[in-house]
Amino acid sequence: MKKKEPYIVRVNVRFTDTDANGHVNNGSYNAYGDEARFRLFQDIGMNHDSLIAAGIRPMLLRSEFEYKGEAFFGDIIRIETFVEPYKRTRALFHHRMVREKDEKVVCISRAVGVWLDLSTNRPVSLPDDAREILKNWVVSEPPVW
Repeated sequence: MKKKEPYIVRVNVRFTDTDANGHVNNGSYNAYGDEARFRLFQDIGMNHDSLIAAGIRPMLLRSEFEYKGEAFFGDIIRIETFVEPYKRTRALFHHRMVREKDEKVVCISRAVGVWLDLSTNRPVSLPDDAREILKNWVVSEPPVW
């Protein structure tokens, strides 16, 4: 079986992403994961307007981070993302964040997201067409990084 390729997003570390120690603040990694997930949604046709039209919205239930190294202002971080099915209404997103200049892994994160029905505020299944496209990045087991 052919190994799946991750969905990739690159972000430039901004000065405002750093803290008093000069490295990327831990809260910025959360924003990088958000950026990767929402760009993935946009690329599969699930932008904000289409989500609202479908009557659903994504919500983050939990995220966790394992810090492996430092990144600094001006660095480019490559975010590699895979999706692991969790339940019909949830997904587990795996992100590996790599400092591109030397391929150093600086952070690994996992985020559990749920889809909510806008009218009931209750979990709902992702539309079949979006789930089908998302399969390009779905793995049956968590990636080993």
